[in-house]
Amino acid sequence: MIIIVIKKPESSCPYTDEILAEYPDCCVFGHRQHTDQELLGTEPALIVLTHQLALPHAKALRSAAGPRMVRIIVVLGEGFSSHAIQARVAGADVCLLAPLPPGMLLRAILDECAIMRRVKELSRPVDSHALINGRFRLESFLGASRHATVVLASDEKNNAAPVTIKLLRKSIAGSPDFMAEFFSAAKKLKELNAPSLAPILEAGAWEGYAYLVMAVGKAENLYNVLAKRQLDELEVACIALAVTRGLMAMTQAGLLHSDVKPENILLCNKQYLLADFGSVMQFENPDCFDFTYWPDAAFTCPEFFAEDSWISARSDIYSLGLVLYALLTRENPFAGRSCLRDLKRRLTENMVKITQENVPKQYPTMVRNLDAMLQCHPDKRPRLRELELIFSQTVTLLETVSPEGTPKPSATQIQRQAAEAVKNDGEEELPRRSLAVVASRRSLNLRVASDTGAVGSVAAGPWRHRKLAGWLAVALIVIVAVGFAIGSLYGKRSVRRVHFQQGPLMMFTCYNGHTYADRTLDLRNYKCRECGEPATQSYTCRSCKKVYGLSVWPKRDMTEKESQLFEDKLSKCPFCESQDIYPTPLQESDKKSK
Repeated sequence: MIIIVIKKPESSCPYTDEILAEYPDCCVFGHRQHTDQELLGTEPALIVLTHQLALPHAKALRSAAGPRMVRIIVVLGEGFSSHAIQARVAGADVCLLAPLPPGMLLRAILDECAIMRRVKELSRPVDSHALINGRFRLESFLGASRHATVVLASDEKNNAAPVTIKLLRKSIAGSPDFMAEFFSAAKKLKELNAPSLAPILEAGAWEGYAYLVMAVGKAENLYNVLAKRQLDELEVACIALAVTRGLMAMTQAGLLHSDVKPENILLCNKQYLLADFGSVMQFENPDCFDFTYWPDAAFTCPEFFAEDSWISARSDIYSLGLVLYALLTRENPFAGRSCLRDLKRRLTENMVKITQENVPKQYPTMVRNLDAMLQCHPDKRPRLRELELIFSQTVTLLETVSPEGTPKPSATQIQRQAAEAVKNDGEEELPRRSLAVVASRRSLNLRVASDTGAVGSVAAGPWRHRKLAGWLAVALIVIVAVGFAIGSLYGKRSVRRVHFQQGPLMMFTCYNGHTYADRTLDLRNYKCRECGEPATQSYTCRSCKKVYGLSVWPKRDMTEKESQLFEDKLSKCPFCESQDIYPTPLQESDKKSK
């Protein structure tokens, strides 16, 4: 595996200097100094593009790479924030926007190198077409992320039907608590029969990996779709409706997706499916890293980063809103940024401004819906049931063909008519997010009347007009009441997210010797709950019977030699230097209380 940096020819580059200082053996070239085929070679490569033509270059590299393992990082200069999504569409695995926080680029390279090592580790069983559980034969790689590798396989017990297998890495599968949650969630997903969800065939453990088998063959995610064409309003509405129905099915089963983003929405056999359920267990950060760099944060709801927040179905609604916004505008204000950037504003202010100016004019019906979905306050977002009704009516509206080729009224005209009807009938206090429902229903009623030749009577008779508006008002009251009842019922299924009080239950010991059982995902910053001193996982020495905590890893970049020396130090008892050590076992009282 090699690291290749492509910079602007004959010019200095601070990012190149930063990478060379950490990886002195990496290759540095100027743009067009070598052909893409020469750059790719035969070995796996991580390519960092920092020059001004990085976007078209990333697209050309991805096309030239073919089946070869290549990971691409694009660093865009200041003023190019609107191109972050375009970089992902072009084929980049990671896009970072200048100015970069200290260490962010090196952290991205470290993550990508770890991904490539895991793919290389799996290359032997994939190349040899190994069998999982005597049934699923591995065929080829489809993709990889920080937590999993995705492989295309064939189901030998079902006429070699193509399936997709998600292999969670061994460090995650080694946690008994995680595996228990994993199998529980997989069982619920397998029992769901929702057309908008990728069907789950099986879940299990294999060669140290946890795996999830989905009855989906080779498919395209939304970035692949955007790379081929611009989506029209009807297709965007169909995507929104499919994902909403998938989230509704999961919520009814007591599950949250928590990772709605373009990579996890697949186009398979002309149908959009919500997939990638690796986050439904609420085990988001098993590496115990902090949130300084998190590329997936671009589509994450604000409350996810609040320490004492509630994560519910409305959190997935925010993520879906950002996905739809990216489909319409090919922009995302959070893409390419550290999730700590503007975090306080993100928690208290509606950062995404939805207007007719930044959303193209060919998507008029989506403006008001996105405005409601992207509220920073969860309680102000619509419920899934409301969204399902809105998007289903929108799809029906856009699919309807007017008789004799007459042009159908625009969504803007319908919304204006609905607003006037609501105002005239004294219903000014209806929620804004319900206006799209009124507009769609009114439009459909007018169309039915037109087909039966009764549109004149509807428009001419004020009594009929008031009666129709009255029925609409009653229907809206019923919808709101049902939505409130559903929200009250399933609101209890919300999951309280406390980032630093999750993970497997283990024993901790601080520098002052306090030992107790607790859960955390932030091992690098964990403090003793009794004295506030740094605390780490507790170990016991079989030789001297001492109980102690490990030394905390330094919060700086270390060379390979320094890391090896530090690991050797942690493998010995600090009192007698015996290597016969083991994690301090949990007491029965700790297991029951936690």
